[in-house]
Amino acid sequence: MRKYLLVWLFVSYSIADAAIITEVNPPKGHMGETFSLTLSVENAQQHTAAPDLTPLQKDFNIVGTERNLSLSIINGQTSSVSRWTILLMPKITGIITIPPIQVGNEHSEATSIEISGEAKVEPTTNNATGDDVLLKTEADPSEVFVNQEITFTVKLYNKQNLIDVVYQPPTVENALLLPLGEGKRYQTIENGEPYIVEEERYAIFPQKNGSFEIIPPRFNALVYDYVPRKVSLQGKLLTVTVKPIPPSFSGKNWFPAKKVVLSEELSSPATNFLQGSTLIRNITIQAKGAPGELIPGLDLGMGNNFKIYSEKPEIQTTTQNAELLGTAKIKVTYLFNKPGDITVPEVRVPWFNTNTGKQEFALLPARTFHIDAKEGAQAPRNTGMNTETPVAKKQSLNPQVKPREEPLALPWLIAIVFAAAWIITVLLWLFWRKPKANVNKRHALKNLQEACLKNNAVQAQTSLLAWARVQWPQQKILNLNDISKQLSEPTFKKEIQFLSEAIYSQEKKRFWQGKALWQCVVNFRSRKKPKMKKKGLPPINPD
Repeated sequence: MRKYLLVWLFVSYSIADAAIITEVNPPKGHMGETFSLTLSVENAQQHTAAPDLTPLQKDFNIVGTERNLSLSIINGQTSSVSRWTILLMPKITGIITIPPIQVGNEHSEATSIEISGEAKVEPTTNNATGDDVLLKTEADPSEVFVNQEITFTVKLYNKQNLIDVVYQPPTVENALLLPLGEGKRYQTIENGEPYIVEEERYAIFPQKNGSFEIIPPRFNALVYDYVPRKVSLQGKLLTVTVKPIPPSFSGKNWFPAKKVVLSEELSSPATNFLQGSTLIRNITIQAKGAPGELIPGLDLGMGNNFKIYSEKPEIQTTTQNAELLGTAKIKVTYLFNKPGDITVPEVRVPWFNTNTGKQEFALLPARTFHIDAKEGAQAPRNTGMNTETPVAKKQSLNPQVKPREEPLALPWLIAIVFAAAWIITVLLWLFWRKPKANVNKRHALKNLQEACLKNNAVQAQTSLLAWARVQWPQQKILNLNDISKQLSEPTFKKEIQFLSEAIYSQEKKRFWQGKALWQCVVNFRSRKKPKMKKKGLPPINPD
C-alpha cells in the first residue's frame, strides 16, 4: 500500500510540476479584432522549447508572440514561470475551439472563444472631450486634379498606458499612397487636457477623376489599468473631389507638381569633337510634391548629324523637410557621326504648378557643337590600284614565286581570328548569363526566407524587392506596391499589405510574422515554373 501511495504522489507532483495554464483575454471578440492567448508553464528550465502554434493557423491568424520568464526563490527553493502571449485574429465567427498547444513534452488544455461579426466602430469626432484616446484625420486639400498630391494626416491623442496596440493605416483604391517620412511624437493641450500625440502623414495621388474616398485608419488597444479596457477607434471617412486634366494644359504628358527643376551634367565641357566621338549627358528631373514614378519621359528631339541612345531612368522617391521629392536620372549618349556644325535641341518639360494653378516649363537650353571630319576618311587614290596590276600578272607567270601573298593573307588571318574570338565571347556570354541570373535569384530568395523566418519586416522588404527585380526585370520595381501590381494571387497581395503595415505602423517589429509571406513566395514559384523547351536556348530570366 505504501509503495502505491509513493507512486501516486510522484505522478501527481510531476503533473502539477508540468502544468500549463491557459488564459484567453477577452473571452469574447469580434471579426477584425485581436485577442491574446497566454500559456504559462511552471519550472520553465525543463520546458525550454517554444510552443508549437501550428494547430492555431486553421482558424486564426497569428499576429505576434511574446515570451516572459520570471524567477523566484522561496526558502532556498528556486521556481520559474515561463509565459508565452500569442496575439491572434480570428478567421471565422462562432464559438471557436482553441486546440491543445504542445510546449516541450506537455500539452495545454483545449479552450474556446466566442467570435461575432465585426464591431461597429463609431468614427471619432474632432470635438470629443474627456476621452483618454482620440483619433483625428485630415485631408488637404479637399479638391485636387488627377495625380495631384493629397496630404493625409493621422493624429492619435493619448494620455493612458496602452498595450496590445494594433494600427491599420488608411487605404485607397485607384491611387498611390506613400508615407511622408517618419512619424512624429510630441505633447500638446487639447480642450484643456494634456495629451501625447503620435502623428503619421501620407501622400496620396488619385489616378481617376471624380469623387475619391479615403478609407480611414483603425486603432485597437488595451488600456493598462487595474481593470483593463479595450479601445477601438476609427477615423472619419473623408471624400476628396478629383478634377480632370484642365483643357488649358498643352503638354503631351500631364505632370502636376509644386516645383520642377531640370539639370544636366556633361561628360566633357568641350564644344569641338571629332567625327565618331560620343558625349554623355546626365539629365536629372526633380519634382517637389510628385513621386518619381509619376515623372514623365523626356522628348530629346532628333537630328540628322547625330544619334541618341538613352538608358532606362533611375527613379527615386524621398522625403525632405516633410515634403515628397521625386527624382528621375536619365543617361543620354550622343554619337556625332557626321562632320559640321550641329545643334542638339533644347529639352522642354511642361508641368502644372499646383501652387499657382498655371502651366510652366522646365528647360535645358539647346547646345551647338562643331564636329571635325575624321582623319583618313578620304577615298583611296587610283595610283594604288595601278601598282597592283603588274603584280598580279607577274604572279600568274611565275606561280612558284609569291612575294605578295604573305602581306595579303595576314590581314585576312587576323580578321578571321578576331571574328572567331568574338563569336566565342558571345556564346560564352549567352551560356553564363542564365546561371548568373539564377545565382542572383537564389541569393535573393535565401535572404528573403531568412528574413521571413526571423520575422524581420525591414529585411524582408529589402529581400522581396531584390527578388522581384530579378523576377520581373522589364518592370519598374521600386516599392511593395509595384510588386502587388505584378501579382494576381489575392493571398500574396494581402501578405504584402501586411508587411507594408508592419513597417509603417506602430508595434511593427513585435507583431509581424513572415511565415505566411514566405509560403506565398513558395507557392508562386511552384505555379510559375516555365515549361522547358527541347530546342533552342533556355529563357534568359527563368523562374
